[in-house]
Amino acid sequence: MDLANLVAEKLQQGVDLEEYKRDPAKYLALFGKYWGKQVDIMESVRDHKITLVRSANDTGKTYTAAATILWFLDVYRRKNGRN
Repeated sequence: MDLANLVAEKLQQGVDLEEYKRDPAKYLALFGKYWGKQVDIMESVRDHKITLVRSANDTGKTYTAAATILWFLDVYRRKNGRN
């Protein structure tokens, strides 16, 4: 089973998406190991209209961006036509 299907399966097991909205680290844990700054970035996306991140080479930018997009879609998009 690939990672995307594993995460989708866990999300369909009746999880409270509000919990993931409040605590992005729990969502990030679905993907395995993560770095503390990744949680800070996701919390900033949750709490602010604009998030800027200073970075360098090989710091996990792509991973963090992808996980943040998936998290945002999973916890904020409409389900069955409702919020």
